[in-house]
Amino acid sequence: MLIASKKYFLLHAPRKTGKTSALLEMMERINEKDDYNVLYANIEAAQTTRNDVDRGMDAVCTTIYESADTYLDNTEIGQWYREEGRAINPESRLTSLLKHFAKISTKPLVLFIDEADALVGDTLISLLRLSITPDTGRLCSASRIFPPKYRIMWSS
Repeated sequence: MLIASKKYFLLHAPRKTGKTSALLEMMERINEKDDYNVLYANIEAAQTTRNDVDRGMDAVCTTIYESADTYLDNTEIGQWYREEGRAINPESRLTSLLKHFAKISTKPLVLFIDEADALVGDTLISLLRLSITPDTGRLCSASRIFPPKYRIMWSS
């Protein structure tokens, strides 16, 4: 419902309560319906880059194209990133990757980002500046940093 109405949302719950499992299950179910290209990307690895935006955005983009390969059997986005995307300035790299992916996709792109709250410094700022527009898709975060239009919460 939220995706169809083009809303973004935040999945918020305490640690170890199943946020990642919920995102993976949602991704599988939505992809089975074949209306969207849904990706799950755990970007926690970018945490180690601290204020190195170039390395941080490279880690985030690499995670996304590897997810496209794993979950959608799409190797084209990874090839584009390795050949062209890495040359784009770090602050625009993620938006460019998503715009390219949306352009080549036959269906709307939905991105589930996990562990975004692990990012710090300028890498976090670059992610927060991500342009969410009709041509780049929809965003869901399983963290605590995006100001959600809709917040899905549960407690144990």
